[in-house]
This record gives sequence, structure tokens and C-alpha cells, in this order.
Amino acid sequence: MHEIRTDSVKNHLYITLSGVIDAEDAQAINKEMLAALEHLEDGFHVINDMSQADCGYISGLPLFQEVMTALSTHQVGRVIRIVSDSVFQCQANAASQQFARYTIEEATSVEEAEALLAAPVASDPA
Repeated sequence: MHEIRTDSVKNHLYITLSGVIDAEDAQAINKEMLAALEHLEDGFHVINDMSQADCGYISGLPLFQEVMTALSTHQVGRVIRIVSDSVFQCQANAASQQFARYTIEEATSVEEAEALLAAPVASDPA
């Protein structure tokens, strides 16, 4: 199961995945996520809750890579992933380190992710 939604006021993309993600789900998620990007402005933020998901689609890596590339192409701001200790989460983290062109922050809930996005970002000391 999955839910892809946008909040145009906050300029946020919400991706929630749960249960076993099979080939059909992966393709639907990819298509819906790409369509959702058209409703957001550059610099949008992503809250991605994969904490209740498991990958039943071993060949899903190309679609996962396509999603990460699309986020980068559309000038993603911050990406916050709701984490768990699942095998799927470990696989997603490994793929993200290899393919993502952005930093992924972690949170334990959507509420914590929202709070992270609401807090001022500390600038790098020069």
C-alpha cells in the first residue's frame, strides 16, 4: 500500500509506503510521485515514511533510482525519511547512499519530520 500526496502551501511531498511493495506497486508509486512533482515549486521538501514497508520486488532498484533522480532534477530541498530497522529500510539506505544527489535526514515519525522542517537550518560555519 502507498500514499503520495502534496501540500502546495507547505511545498511538501509526502510519500508513505506500507506492506509489501511488489512490481505493480513500485511502478504505480513511481508514476504518482512523478505526477506529484508537477504540483510543487523548486526547493520542495519530502517526508518519506517507509517505516512500515517491505520490498517484495527485488528488481525495484531502477525505479527507486529514477525517483531519486527525479527529486534531484526538480530541485528538492530537504528529504526526511521516517526510519525503522527493516531489511527494506537497510536496502533503501544503501541505494540512497549510492544514487541520491541530496542528503537524507532521519526521523522517527511524521510529526518529528514536520518539526525538523519547521526549525531553522543551522548554517555551516565559515
